[in-house]
Amino acid sequence: MTKYILLSISVMLFSITAYSQTNLLSSSNGADRKNGEWQAIGDAKIEEFGNTKRFVVRNGGSFVQQIKFPEESTGKYLLLIGSGSSERVFSNNNTTDHAYLFGFIWDDQHITNYLQGQSLLWDSKQPNEWMCLSGIFQIPEKSVRFSVHAGQAAKKGTAQKGAPARFDNLGAFIFDDQASAELYAEKYCSQLQ
Repeated sequence: MTKYILLSISVMLFSITAYSQTNLLSSSNGADRKNGEWQAIGDAKIEEFGNTKRFVVRNGGSFVQQIKFPEESTGKYLLLIGSGSSERVFSNNNTTDHAYLFGFIWDDQHITNYLQGQSLLWDSKQPNEWMCLSGIFQIPEKSVRFSVHAGQAAKKGTAQKGAPARFDNLGAFIFDDQASAELYAEKYCSQLQ
């Protein structure tokens, strides 16, 4: 009986600490908030969709934000997360114009790591279906800052046609271990449904 009580207490304590993580992105993780430190590049605007303002990109446009790592981040885990949707779908595996959340880790002057892959690319076959996009990355030594990009995927040989990709609820969080980041991502995504 004691084991079960202790397990319950530790799970409850983990829930309290893990789900109160601070979002490292500017206060505008949702497009319905002040646009803050997001930089719009190319065809990138905030538009209303579904009675809510969203980050919307077309024709290879993107929203970008650069963030300095907090002290003592080396070896910890960075979670990039948010929701995305796209209007354009294909019957094959083409991803042109699909919502794509990605980023880079920088040292003082250079890109040292690419934050891509995992579940950062929208891959539904239903137009405008919202999906959770996420990826977890270990922070290497000498990392100074990272950038987050909300943009569109492009496949060589397929022209972009102005179809929108949309983003909302964007976040970047740091965790001591990968398991905590995974649990947080699962909870975050379940709240977006």
